[in-house]
Amino acid sequence: MSYIFRSSNENEVLALTKMSERAFNSDKEFGGSDGGPTGFDDYEFHLNHFREGRLYSLLDDDKLVAGAIFKIQDNNLYIYRIFVDSTEFHKGHGLALMKAIEEKFSTVNKYYLDTPEWNIRTNNFYKKCGYTATGKEHTPDFDLIIFEKVNENAIS
Repeated sequence: MSYIFRSSNENEVLALTKMSERAFNSDKEFGGSDGGPTGFDDYEFHLNHFREGRLYSLLDDDKLVAGAIFKIQDNNLYIYRIFVDSTEFHKGHGLALMKAIEEKFSTVNKYYLDTPEWNIRTNNFYKKCGYTATGKEHTPDFDLIIFEKVNENAIS
């Protein structure tokens, strides 16, 4: 495996949108229903994040396998969304994506993200990546678990 993690290009936005849709629709196998978070299947949503420089791609041997959306605020990285193509599950791409994000943004103080409480798969995944559950947020549809990870390598 030869990974490249970089800002997405405009030609990838449609493929990333479809990848996001497949990835989040697979959550129904783990307690979810059809659908996903806001904009998960919306091209314009992903295009907007691309235009704002927040859409990233993970390639494995030049094949697009995963995407991420995040932003930096107050020297913290807020990971709004990661997704691995459902045709590429169980190949280590999710771990590679998280490692690449943390390496790319190695100077932030903390990494933050959230995931639905009902999604055992993602809750376990983030714990495996070294994230700690620090709280819960109630939404109209379900509760979110808030995770964070202190960047031990950050320069204070």
